[in-house]
Amino acid sequence: MIVKISVILIYLLCMIVNGVISRKKIVDADSYYTGGRNVGAITSASAYLTTFFSAVMFSLCGSLGFEMGISVMWIGIMNAFITGLFAWTFLAGRTRQLSEDLGVYTLPQIVEARLNSRFLRMFTAFVILAFLIPYSASVYQGISFIFLRLFDIPFEYCIIALAVVTALYVALGGNSAMMSNSVIQGGLILVCVLIYYIVFFKNEAIGGFKVGLQTLVSLEGGRDLVALFGGKNFLKVFATVILTSVGGCATPQLISKFVSVEKTQIKATSIIATVGCLLIAGGMYFVGGFSQIFFQKGYLTLPDTTDKVMGTIMYFITNDFFFTLIFIMLLAASMSTLAALVLTGASALTEDLLPVIFKKYKLSDNKKIILARIFSSLFIVLSAIMSIIPNSIISLMSISWGMIASVCIGPYWYCVFSKHTNKIPAVISSIYGFIFMSIGVGIYGMPSASIIASISILTTIMIMFVLAFICDRVEANKKVQ
Repeated sequence: MIVKISVILIYLLCMIVNGVISRKKIVDADSYYTGGRNVGAITSASAYLTTFFSAVMFSLCGSLGFEMGISVMWIGIMNAFITGLFAWTFLAGRTRQLSEDLGVYTLPQIVEARLNSRFLRMFTAFVILAFLIPYSASVYQGISFIFLRLFDIPFEYCIIALAVVTALYVALGGNSAMMSNSVIQGGLILVCVLIYYIVFFKNEAIGGFKVGLQTLVSLEGGRDLVALFGGKNFLKVFATVILTSVGGCATPQLISKFVSVEKTQIKATSIIATVGCLLIAGGMYFVGGFSQIFFQKGYLTLPDTTDKVMGTIMYFITNDFFFTLIFIMLLAASMSTLAALVLTGASALTEDLLPVIFKKYKLSDNKKIILARIFSSLFIVLSAIMSIIPNSIISLMSISWGMIASVCIGPYWYCVFSKHTNKIPAVISSIYGFIFMSIGVGIYGMPSASIIASISILTTIMIMFVLAFICDRVEANKKVQ
């Protein structure tokens, strides 16, 4: 026990020290939130990956893999090619240039400056602030079960420790601290998952890749578990791909990485991010598809919720030392994600909402930084409190991610892909996304959140492009006349 605690404390201490060191790099609010807009390829890719992957993703791998089998690997693969390759190839450069030309650094600011819409700035900022808190809560919950297995003490202690350390290094060092820590965290995650793949397939329950597939197909419902595209679960697989991949291209905590990257490093970042995403997400979702073997063959008893499937398997197949490393890996993934969410939430309040609500809200850079640190800490406290309330991790993630993506993807993609500045397509698509998600979840409930969110995201994009086309034709006709 002493060795476990010592290793974890050393890791946490390194994170805090880095926050203290990064504090010296902060000279104004821009540097607090962007890290100076000159972040290199490895650091940017690491920050992008560690923001995208948290204990929530690892919980999803087990839960969805248990339900749908190996077809869930498409979620990880499409994560790599859409949020990795597509996003960094077609969105990153344009977003980086827009933010620099307009002199802004948050998504709501970009939307307002590009389309001259104060409403969109306030609306997107409010949704971001409101729905990042439950998503942050799901990050806490994702690591709680591993903490219980490792230390056998209430997970509230884990939440408090995670909140305190994250608050310290984020409040002190801002985006610079998060970026620096991400390199360490990303390397740790990659090494741990690669070792875990070897341990997983060597375990007697699996017996290797080929034997594992044969065992999987022999189980009850085995045909659907080994179906390449999900069999009867195809719709759920497709919905999750849309939610996590396409939706991921409009989440502000990931967009902030586009604003921070050095222009000349975008191409290299896209390659590193795509490969890293394939190795981490593609691999973890794939091994998650074999989860049923451990429970149908009697190696393990199914936990009270499928959110705990991956943690239960990890605890079973690893020794004490490696399980401690896995905990640190999940801690690293969760802290980096939480840090990005905190910075995004704090910026939505201090940089987007307050200046609009209070028109006389004009502070010096020092006061802005102080306010940002206060609200960053407050955001962490609120999400920690909410995480104590029992909820499905998948449902929390689906509703939060789905709502933010539905509201933001129309205005954001319109700003990035259209040369025009007509605000109508952006405003209508954003409001539509909010209404569709609200009514859909209200009628069908949280269990259907991922399917509702995927429909909302796709139809929001379609509405935005159709309206943009119509508005462009109307403007062109006016010029001819």
